[in-house]
Amino acid sequence: MNWRNVYLDCDEVLLQTAQTHALFLQQEYNIIVDKNVYPSHWVFPANSGLDFNKSTELFTQTHYFVEVPAVSGAKTAIQKLKNTGASLSVISSISTNSVARNNRLQNLQNVFGDVFDDIILLPLGWANKLIQYKKLPKGIVIDDSIFNIQDAISCGHDAVFISLLQNKEHIAIARDLLIPTANSLLECVDNHMIKQR
Repeated sequence: MNWRNVYLDCDEVLLQTAQTHALFLQQEYNIIVDKNVYPSHWVFPANSGLDFNKSTELFTQTHYFVEVPAVSGAKTAIQKLKNTGASLSVISSISTNSVARNNRLQNLQNVFGDVFDDIILLPLGWANKLIQYKKLPKGIVIDDSIFNIQDAISCGHDAVFISLLQNKEHIAIARDLLIPTANSLLECVDNHMIKQR
C-alpha cells in the first residue's frame, strides 16, 4: 500500500461526530435519534422542522461542533503515522458555511494539534470527494463510506474501509471486493500500514 500520502476521512474515523450530533439534538431539541445508524438516516419528528441537512447546518454552527472528541485510539494512530514521515491530509465533507468550516478546523487543532499537512473541507455529500480524489497524488484513503472507498480506488488510490456499527450493511461489499477493512483508524494503522512498511 502507498502510505506516503494518507487521506483521512474525519467523521467517525478521526472524530466522534455522530455521537456529538446526537447529544446536540437531545440537549437542544429533546430529540432522541438512533445512534446505530448514520445521521443521514435519522428519523426526525414531523413537527420538529428538522431533517438531516437542517440539523447538520444547526449543529455545525454551535460549540458542540468545536468540542467533538477523538475516536478512541485516533490520536495514537495519527502519531504513529506521523512518525513514519507520511503526509497526512484530512478530507471532510461538511459545509460551505464559514462558521462551520472554522469550527471544524478549530476542533481538529484542539484535538490533534498541528499534525496535518492539509485539511480539505468540502460541501456536504460524498460525491464531492470523487472530484478531490482525482486531483490528489496517489496515496491511501481511509474512510467509513464504502462509496468514498470505491471512488478512491477508481482514481488509483489504495484504500482501507473502516467498519462500524452504522455501516454494517457495507462490510460484506468491502470483503467481496477484497477491500481491506479495519474496525478503527488505530487498527488500520497497526494491521495494514505499519506492518507493511
